[in-house]
Amino acid sequence: MADRPQISCDAVKCTGCRICMLACSWVNTKTHNPRNSFIRVDVNEKNFACRILLDTEKCRRCLSCVSFCPSGALQAVEAENMQEGGRSNGCTA
Repeated sequence: MADRPQISCDAVKCTGCRICMLACSWVNTKTHNPRNSFIRVDVNEKNFACRILLDTEKCRRCLSCVSFCPSGALQAVEAENMQEGGRSNGCTA
């Protein structure tokens, strides 16, 4: 999997729609159940700040979440372009 793109997350661009969770769930488990997703979006209802959590051990980097993200908060990037630690701003494991 080393040559597959990594997922870069920008929580500032995230709108909290959670479409990425549905896409991931469908591609990987053939269900539209966010609980089966390898990515999770948490939204703080008080200030509408989003936090994107990626389960890097389960994620197959199929990029379905990236393909369906309407705000551009998720992007596919080459591994050598990732920030130190393998994560981008807003993406946590």
